[in-house]
Amino acid sequence: VNLPSGVHMLDLAGSGDDLSANGDLDLTRPFRIVGTGFPAIRQQADDRVLDVHPGGSLTLNGLRVEQGDAAGDGGGVRAVAADVELVGSEVRLSHATGMGGGLFLNGGTFTMVDSSVRSNHGAGGGGGVSASRVVIDRSSFAQNTTFGGSGSALAITDLGGSSTIAATTIGENNGPGATVLAAGALAITDTTFVGNTAAWAVHGVGSATVGNSIVLSKTAAGGCRGDVTSLGNNLQSGTSCAFAGPNDVQSTVPVVDKVEEVGLQLRFRPIAGPALDAGGNCAALDQVGTARPIDADNDGVATCDRGAVEAPLTPLFLAVDTTVDAVDVDPGDGACATAADECSLRAAVQETNAWPTADTIHLDPATTYELTLAGASEDAAATGDLDITDALVIASELEGGPVSTVVTALDNDRAFDVHASSGAVELLRLKISGSQAP
Repeated sequence: VNLPSGVHMLDLAGSGDDLSANGDLDLTRPFRIVGTGFPAIRQQADDRVLDVHPGGSLTLNGLRVEQGDAAGDGGGVRAVAADVELVGSEVRLSHATGMGGGLFLNGGTFTMVDSSVRSNHGAGGGGGVSASRVVIDRSSFAQNTTFGGSGSALAITDLGGSSTIAATTIGENNGPGATVLAAGALAITDTTFVGNTAAWAVHGVGSATVGNSIVLSKTAAGGCRGDVTSLGNNLQSGTSCAFAGPNDVQSTVPVVDKVEEVGLQLRFRPIAGPALDAGGNCAALDQVGTARPIDADNDGVATCDRGAVEAPLTPLFLAVDTTVDAVDVDPGDGACATAADECSLRAAVQETNAWPTADTIHLDPATTYELTLAGASEDAAATGDLDITDALVIASELEGGPVSTVVTALDNDRAFDVHASSGAVELLRLKISGSQAP
């Protein structure tokens, strides 16, 4: 079924019907719904949205399922002896008096790729999802709740099954017990737990392994319970997971961007510290589809970040704070610093040349910058003119008033030498003087 854009209401009241005559939509054979323009199927009556019966299956591609309200299990979707797959889709704002506020699967496998389960409530456990087995990749569970059971984000119920969670953020879910309740065998890789209120991030009722993941918690315990084994490269804010694998770090909180929504998904991105370029054995793509690893600290070695999201190499914004003409002590380390620990114009240019992004240098207004280090015909910006070999903006005050910032070469050389390899270069609100080609 191809579903056009817009909100498609289910408003024929009635529950307990298995012929799709009222209440939810009953599916008795394999069914695929593909959305155009990210449409929504919204329940207006007191029932779940979709009910998948034995012999059926369901794939949702590019759409939302929302506002289901079920007496029993599966507020948004219920499936019995049937598989359910989400691709680029979202299940949200649904409620069940039983388990699985967003989705409930008994006997099938729940597959989730590039998707989100958000703001659902399962009173009996599995606030977001309750499923026998799961295969989850590049997705997020956010702001789901449960009050009467465990698994505020996810409850996996098949003791004999195998499940995987990869490149996923599980954040801001609320409820007692565990954020993820794991029966059977569960492998967690490249995943971030953040801001959940449950007593444990993972409760391994069966057995769980964790690799290259971040476990942060609002509670002192907030880590692991039961059979949970480290595969290495993990970071935990506490110690309850007892991570002791290769390159594990405990009692540590990374420097990160705020938790934010990007498209469908919640993400939590490291920007410095022990999560950045500090992991290992990551998959080829992160949660939002970015190829990894990235050399985010520009040390010449591309290393995985811990957790679900790979930090990009961030463009530099360097503020020149001295008029003394001096070279950078370590071009390419991301810091503009002369031997006097100041940021000169020359040091800033050298640093941006060595940093593989389009960068910005800011100069103070009403200031003259003299290029006093003599020596023409070299191309490293170490003496003479300022060689620019990468995309760059050099700017003083952006608008209003006369141009008052001066860069002068003192008639020793040209002021700037923009190389063919540089890409786009902008010089904004600058006066260039004393420039003479050798």
